Amino acid sequence: MSSQRAGSTKRNRDPIESTDSSQDFTTTQPSGATHQKKKVELLKRARKKKARKAQEAESSGHVSIKTLFATISKSDGKSTSSMAASEDDPSTSLTQEPVSTISHADIMNKLCYICDQLKSVNTKVDELRGEVFDLKQENDKLKAELKKCQNQQEKADEVVKEAKFLASVAERRANDLEQYTRRNNVRVLGVPESDRESGEECESKVLKLFQDKLGLTRMGASDIEACHRIGKRERQQGQNQRQNNPRPIIVRFISRKAAEAVLANRRKMKGSGRAIVEDLTKDNFVLLTTAWDHPGVEDAWTWRGNIFAKPAADNASIRRISRVGDLQLIPIPEITTSTPNNRKQRRQRPNNAVDRTTIDQSYQVT
Repeated sequence: MSSQRAGSTKRNRDPIESTDSSQDFTTTQPSGATHQKKKVELLKRARKKKARKAQEAESSGHVSIKTLFATISKSDGKSTSSMAASEDDPSTSLTQEPVSTISHADIMNKLCYICDQLKSVNTKVDELRGEVFDLKQENDKLKAELKKCQNQQEKADEVVKEAKFLASVAERRANDLEQYTRRNNVRVLGVPESDRESGEECESKVLKLFQDKLGLTRMGASDIEACHRIGKRERQQGQNQRQNNPRPIIVRFISRKAAEAVLANRRKMKGSGRAIVEDLTKDNFVLLTTAWDHPGVEDAWTWRGNIFAKPAADNASIRRISRVGDLQLIPIPEITTSTPNNRKQRRQRPNNAVDRTTIDQSYQVT
C-alpha cells in the first residue's frame, strides 16, 4: 500500500528538468520535501548565474540586444509577462547567448538623436497644423467674399437688364416723338436744281409741282412754313450733273392737313421721275428698308409715320411694322416657277416713282 501511494505521488508531481549537466543525481527516488528543496536550489543557482553574467557584461561595457530590449520593456511596463516566463523557466535564459553586442553610449546617443528628431517632427507637424488652420480660415473668408461678389454680380446684371429695357423703351418713345414732330414735313425727290438756286425759287418749283401734278390748285405760299434743299452743294459739280442728280427738298407745312393732302395724291406722280415721301426718322427709315429686303414682304410703305407691309403669301392681311421682330413673324413663301417675279422691281422702285437708291441718298444727307 505504501509503495502504491509513493508511485501515485510520483506520477502526480512534475518531474524536475535539470539544466546543469554537472549535477549528480541519485538513482533512488527522492521524497517530496527533498524534491522541492532541490528545485529551489536549482532556481537560486540559475538566478545567480544570470546575475553574474549581467555584471560581467556591464563591467566590460557591452550589453546584449536581448538584455537592452528587456530593460526598455521593463521601464515601459510592458515586459512583466516575459520576465515572469523567464523566471519560471531559467533554462531559457541560461541556454540562449547574446546575438550581438553594442556600446551603451552608442545606444544612448541613438536614443537622444531619435528623440531630437521626434521633437523636430512634432514641431513641424504643429507648424503645418497652424498653417492649415490659417489657410482654412482664409479659404472660408474667400468663399464668403466670392459669394458676396456673386450676389452683387447678379444684382448688377438685373440692374443692367432693367436699364437696357428702360433704355430701349426710352429710345422708342424718343423715336416716336421725333416722328410725331415730322408729321408736317414731306420730302420731294427728283426736282431739277439750278445753279445758285435761292429759297424762293425752290419754293416756287415745289408749289408748281403740287398744283400741276397733284391738282392742289388752292395750295399757296401761305401753306408752306419752310422749304429748302438738304445736303451740301458740291462746288465742283457741273450744271448737267446737278440737273441729273438734284438734292432732295424738304417742305414743312403750316398744318398737318396740307401735308397729308400732298401725301394722299403722291401716286399721281407715277412715271414722272419725281416722288414725294414722308420725312422719316433714321430708325424708321432703316426699318422700312429692312421690310423692303424681307423675302416674305411683297411691298412696304409709310403713312403718318407708320410703316405697313404686305406679305407675299396669298390672302395675307396687311401688317403694321413697329420693330424688326414684327418682320420675323411674316412667313417666307416657297419660290416656284409660276410665282411672278415682280417683287424685286417693287423694291427697286418704291411707290412706282423713283428708284430706291434715290430715297437712300435722300436720307443719307440728313
